[in-house]
Amino acid sequence: MTSITAVQAAAHERLAGLPDLPNTAWPNVKADGVTPRYEVYDGPVLSRAVSLRGSTSSTLLLQVDVVVEAGLGPNKMRDLVQPVLDLFPLNQDLGDARVSGPASIGGYRQEDTEYRCSITIPYRLLKGSPP
Repeated sequence: MTSITAVQAAAHERLAGLPDLPNTAWPNVKADGVTPRYEVYDGPVLSRAVSLRGSTSSTLLLQVDVVVEAGLGPNKMRDLVQPVLDLFPLNQDLGDARVSGPASIGGYRQEDTEYRCSITIPYRLLKGSPP
């Protein structure tokens, strides 16, 4: 059986391997004030599917919010978003999981002093069911 926690750790490890990783809040911790930064959130288990062979698999989400100071413009945001998209292409292995769909950009949001973009990466456990 595969531990969801172990798979989430593999996804975090992959992100942490970025050569120019900005300040990062791991996981589910909001880090106000320091920009640019990534904020990492582990989403809930979305679904459990039963295959024809009777095994189950679960779909999970990893969300990475990219945060830059307001006024830096879209180029700085793109410079931080694209490496995350490149790290998690469709079918990328994450230990006992695999990216199951394209990463999606949830839009750009202006906040008081920051500009934020959310990236959502779906991935599916490959073996067994989570404990």
